[in-house]
Amino acid sequence: MRVIKIGGSAVTHKKEPLKAYDDVIKRIGEEVKPAYPNLILTHGTGSYGHPLVLKQNLHITIEGSEKILGISNVKYWVNELTQKIFRSLVDAGIPTFPFHPSSFIILENDTIKDIFLEPIERFLKFGVVPLIPADGPFDRVKGMPRIASGDYLSYYLARHFKAEEVIFTLDVDGLYYRDQLIRNMKKSELEDIIEKVETEIDATGGMRGKLHWVLKILNEKIPVTFLNLTTPGRLKDYLSGKEVIRTRFIP
Repeated sequence: MRVIKIGGSAVTHKKEPLKAYDDVIKRIGEEVKPAYPNLILTHGTGSYGHPLVLKQNLHITIEGSEKILGISNVKYWVNELTQKIFRSLVDAGIPTFPFHPSSFIILENDTIKDIFLEPIERFLKFGVVPLIPADGPFDRVKGMPRIASGDYLSYYLARHFKAEEVIFTLDVDGLYYRDQLIRNMKKSELEDIIEKVETEIDATGGMRGKLHWVLKILNEKIPVTFLNLTTPGRLKDYLSGKEVIRTRFIP
């Protein structure tokens, strides 16, 4: 079983809200096909989510009718992105069902407290790939929806399903440190540099936030790979056992 996260930065334009890279999205089905059927897909929201959340500070507090309507607007546009990815998978002949975390997860202080995974388990056994976007499950302690990022969901699902690997697809070739691409990195080495990694600001912590989830996955003895989805064929080649440019994190 592999968990593959489709990075928001790989399928949307970072600086232009609601602009998707349709050429990349249309390739996703063929790119992941070698991993079918032992596959769970998650995806980030990129410019279909982060700019809208940050504009109204929805990641901080949700009070008043304007912000409540704001979360509905975010949900609408993220669903649009999910549908684009869903279409690519179906067009490639991969049976797929979207599952929205706000419908099966309850948070407490931003941590998954209650989760109902039986539908996902049964669809997997039936030969259907779950497609799970980042979402805003309700937090019963904070009394409002909170972000469950694609990185967090990838970690949680990998742990639950005892994945053999987690793959994060990006718009770059892997992890760069001091302007050098890292090809292989042990968990202990990542711990030494994580706070020194440059990161852009988004609603879920950017690259440094992602690396914190990588460490959690490595703690479960599951290897992690970063690779570039915007390069045609790279993910497909990697899943087919070919050597490609990537960063590999080793527990």
